[in-house]
Amino acid sequence: MESFTEVVRRKQNRPPPEVWTRKDKLVVCGAFAAALLAFLGWPILNSVITHRKIVNRRLATWETRFELSAAEISRLREIESRFHGSGLQFTAQTKSHQQIDDHKQELSRAMNPQAGLEFINYYQNKHSCGR
Repeated sequence: MESFTEVVRRKQNRPPPEVWTRKDKLVVCGAFAAALLAFLGWPILNSVITHRKIVNRRLATWETRFELSAAEISRLREIESRFHGSGLQFTAQTKSHQQIDDHKQELSRAMNPQAGLEFINYYQNKHSCGR
């Protein structure tokens, strides 16, 4: 077994630990920050992209079903964005039946009269909000 003095001498003979430079510290901190940002940012980015795809698919369906022009689609996109948001949501949206009906009416007014009437009839039969 080694004596206490031998252990102390061996420790004294060791070279001093390597000192981290500012660059090393920044690289390590940057790697941790990037990992944290990716961990938190990916679900948020994915939510926004998924929401945008859903809105685009819905508008494409309306465009073919109700024969809408590009200007009408642009206006409908604005209305949908204002009502549903950008997809960056941390809580579920709760809209009243009246708010949903008002939204449908606003959408129908943004369409040409014939398409607006078809839109209202279609969605009253499909989603009546329990009425």
